[in-house]
Amino acid sequence: MASMIVNPWIICHQPGADGKIETMTVMKTATWMGTEKTCDFRGAGFGVLPRHVLLLRDTTSFILYNLGKWKLAKVNRQSFTDHVLKEGDVISWMGRDFTFHVGAPKF
Repeated sequence: MASMIVNPWIICHQPGADGKIETMTVMKTATWMGTEKTCDFRGAGFGVLPRHVLLLRDTTSFILYNLGKWKLAKVNRQSFTDHVLKEGDVISWMGRDFTFHVGAPKF
């Protein structure tokens, strides 16, 4: 039997527009990055889709998908189409770095 990932969370290391560092527990099945107002992490600019990057949760893993053709996200500075996230992976998108963690947030 596969084990379920418990309490995954993402921390963004660069401040958002409001100057705050973002930390988010990933509880939803789908977490979005894009220009759409409903996205969890927003970006803007030419070539950025309304729903540009998808972080999809299943029972045993989190998979990150690049959906755009330009301004692609990278994981650990590497290009990808889809990537199964592991503890400590760094997602880079729109000049911001997000680190994926498993377990309770440590501040």
